[in-house]
Amino acid sequence: MSSESPAPPLAIPPAPPKGIYKAGTLTYTKYGLVKLFIWLLWGDLVWTLMERVLPGVLPLKMGEMNAEGWVPFFQTTIPSILVFTLCPIISFRSDRYRSRLGRRIPYLLWTTPILAVFLMLFGLSDAMGRSLYGPVSNVLGIGITENTLTLVLMGLCIVGWRFGETYANTIYWYLFNDVVPRDQLAKFNSAFRFVGAGTGMLYSYFIFPKSLQYFSYIFIGAGALYLFGFMLMCLMVKEGQYPPPPENIDKRKGFISSVKTYAKECFTHKFYWYFFLMNSFIALSFVMGASYNVLRNRDSLKIDLDTLGKLDTVTQFVIFILLPLCGWLADKLNPIRVFSVLTFVMILNPLSQCVFLFKDFGPAGNTWFLLIQAIVILPFDTLMDTVTQPMYMRLLPKERYGQFASANGTLRAGVRIVLGLLAGPLMAYWILKFGKDMAYRMFPIWTVAFQIPALVCVVLLYREWKRLGGNKAYVPPSI
Repeated sequence: MSSESPAPPLAIPPAPPKGIYKAGTLTYTKYGLVKLFIWLLWGDLVWTLMERVLPGVLPLKMGEMNAEGWVPFFQTTIPSILVFTLCPIISFRSDRYRSRLGRRIPYLLWTTPILAVFLMLFGLSDAMGRSLYGPVSNVLGIGITENTLTLVLMGLCIVGWRFGETYANTIYWYLFNDVVPRDQLAKFNSAFRFVGAGTGMLYSYFIFPKSLQYFSYIFIGAGALYLFGFMLMCLMVKEGQYPPPPENIDKRKGFISSVKTYAKECFTHKFYWYFFLMNSFIALSFVMGASYNVLRNRDSLKIDLDTLGKLDTVTQFVIFILLPLCGWLADKLNPIRVFSVLTFVMILNPLSQCVFLFKDFGPAGNTWFLLIQAIVILPFDTLMDTVTQPMYMRLLPKERYGQFASANGTLRAGVRIVLGLLAGPLMAYWILKFGKDMAYRMFPIWTVAFQIPALVCVVLLYREWKRLGGNKAYVPPSI
């Protein structure tokens, strides 16, 4: 791997006049900046609902159908396969795409109906299973239960939804880097999290406890809201003009040349490897928790869904209050330094949850433990969420941000594919050996096991960042 020195810094353009904000060729007044934030935050509101409803309900629905072993496959393996195969192509082409609507908005526009339709179809999977059971079993001529057919239909809907979500999610985050002024990114990210926390709070209190009772209505409503709301955001946010796309390293065109360019630029400098591996280990650490946290809380810790919804509402409310302060701190402090320190703090979260391996406080006691633990860790967690995107945008090359962000996502998805396939069988083994009650409590062990190597990568990344100039002189290394 190369360790060449960074390219010499470009001349710093003069600062815009007071009250004027620039992002590339885009120029905003204070009013224009507020309008941009409003439309992007409206998009975040409908995006948050769309992203929370299916992953949040899926473990409960699978548990209801006695198919909880499939949760990691749908929550981790399928999306990781899609990210691994689609993300590099989408990102590389998007960075180099030029159109009247920009380089990001066209991709978001055409995927919006796909996401909305499959979300609504997922809500109708029970009804479709009942309607199709007779004809399908007659055509196949083999024994198939209605439950199995419904699971297959749900699986197809999940794959379709994940396809659209992967495509849109890949591009969505790049849009902020293109249209939000660089000195406003931390403020925007704070406001972004603020809206997300508020939306999550309302979802957890009013919708999540009823998610199985009003299953179809919730998904149909979420799909329709997303279709209207996100399409509106795409039409109201304007991108600027971009310079001509960079040439491939061999000055040629075509797929092979693009692959060579992508691979050499992204994967031949150790700095980027530290960045990619850090994020991969962090992502791997959450594989088990994303699949089994709600089942542990409901089935093992005996906390009912209504209480879990209220518990999440309280934590989202605390985040809601903390975000303005965290946004201010993120502007004042260097996001790279803050992120590096907080990774060492955040490992205390899964470590503290290992207490359930040795002690059960009863439903009320378990609820209070989770609440106190969440409130203690939330200030650090909220600040980390606030600085993560600004940290990405400071470390990765701006004009090829999508390309490098996708390389990060691709490597992360590759390891998640393998480990996602292992998570289900591992949980099945734990259930067989220890029973469901204890097995569900063991997932924090997985979390800690992957956060330790993540900490090593954080240290290596920070040292390399300092060597490349640090806070005052860092320029993304080039090949």
